[in-house]
Amino acid sequence: MALALALSPRFLLLDEPTLGLDPMSRKELEEILIGLKGEGIGILLTSHDLATVERVSDRVAFLQKGRLLKEGPTRALLREWAGEGYVVRLAAPQAQVLAQVLGDGWLPEGEDRLVFLGEWEALREHLAHLPVEVLEVSRGMPSLETLFLKLLAEEARP
Repeated sequence: MALALALSPRFLLLDEPTLGLDPMSRKELEEILIGLKGEGIGILLTSHDLATVERVSDRVAFLQKGRLLKEGPTRALLREWAGEGYVVRLAAPQAQVLAQVLGDGWLPEGEDRLVFLGEWEALREHLAHLPVEVLEVSRGMPSLETLFLKLLAEEARP
């Protein structure tokens, strides 16, 4: 990275730049990339680290087996896929199982979080019947990674 920047490039092509980085180094790299974008340097970044992609990218393109699944401005894709949702934090690490049981509108996000994509009234009805304690409910949008997993699941349906 240092060698590439020493040449004052107008464009950088980065393949998995966060691979093998510890969290502090990843954060520093993200700050560098955001700074370079601010200086007008074009960056094409390929990565499986969707959290970093979400933080630093203006546009994203999702590929599966060489096929373009979706592309566009990062925030616009998040809004298109999810709109505004609710993040439900659970007292137990059962998000994956609960999301499958609850069905449409529910996405697991980590072990103890579910994202509900729907209206408040529908969420209230669901919350009354959840078999685990709910610690917190907040407005929020799912992560890019959660939505990518949703897209893959939709693509896999017959």
